[in-house]
Amino acid sequence: MHSPLSLSLSLSLSLSLTLFCHRQNKSLKERMLQLYPRHYVECTDDPMWGCGILLSSPGWQSPKNWTAENVMGKVLTTVASLVRWESSSEETKREYLREEVAKIDDVEEWREEMAKFIQASLSLDESPDAFAPPHWPGAAAMETVRERLHTLTPHDIPELAFASSSANEKQEDLSFVSACLFCLEGCLGLRMA
Repeated sequence: MHSPLSLSLSLSLSLSLTLFCHRQNKSLKERMLQLYPRHYVECTDDPMWGCGILLSSPGWQSPKNWTAENVMGKVLTTVASLVRWESSSEETKREYLREEVAKIDDVEEWREEMAKFIQASLSLDESPDAFAPPHWPGAAAMETVRERLHTLTPHDIPELAFASSSANEKQEDLSFVSACLFCLEGCLGLRMA
């Protein structure tokens, strides 16, 4: 059995590596954009990474038949959302963030998700073999988000992000906003998957 922290680290690492591969390989990226917004299923009998049903088995398309977690399918679905995000215009990103944030009804639960995501990200950053995503804001900015998390709501982040893109702000403010967006995208990605 995996501990919650090792599971978070495994998930963060597999998400980062899968995203890196899809960013680097143009045909993979294009195929993922063509298939968007489909959800991916890992049809193996692996109890964590697969859905617990083989592709040759009847009923594999229905989540109610799955006997496992489908973590790899969730990673691929999250990567598809992030690849789509990166390919979108600023206006589309703003609209998407506002729509997704509007779905969050429990701010305390959201803060807990953000805190776990920040912890997993910082733990990954401390690893000697760390593989940080290209838009990793850095440990200092992530610590600032953790310190100010009790005053943030999910609705603040899209407004901060799009206000900062047009304003001339201090570098530390931009790194804080970047870290907020990184955390929000990570949490939304995990929610969507």
